[in-house]
Amino acid sequence: MLSAFSQRVTKAILIEANLSRADLKDANLSRADLSSANLSRAEFWGKYGVEAQNITPSQIKKAKNWEKAKYSPEFRKKLGLPHPNNRCCAGTVLGIGS
Repeated sequence: MLSAFSQRVTKAILIEANLSRADLKDANLSRADLSSANLSRAEFWGKYGVEAQNITPSQIKKAKNWEKAKYSPEFRKKLGLPHPNNRCCAGTVLGIGS
C-alpha cells in the first residue's frame, strides 16, 4: 500500500497516476488533479477534506469505502448518494470542481 500521501499535498498533478490500493485516509489532496487516476481499492475515508479536481463518479466508485466519504452536495448527487446531512457519511470531501 502507498502511504506516502499522509502529508498535505496541494495542487498536485496526479493525472493518470496509479493510486490503486493507496492508503489515502490521512491525505489532504486539496485541489489535486486526479484526472484519469486509477483509484481502484484506494482508501479515501479519513480526517482530511479533499477538494480534488477532475474526478469522476466512476473513479470514486472503484475506491474502497467510497460511500463513507463526505462529498460536495453536487458530487453526492452525481454519485446517487442521499442528502449530505446524512450522519453516516462524515469523512472526506471529494469531487469539488469536477
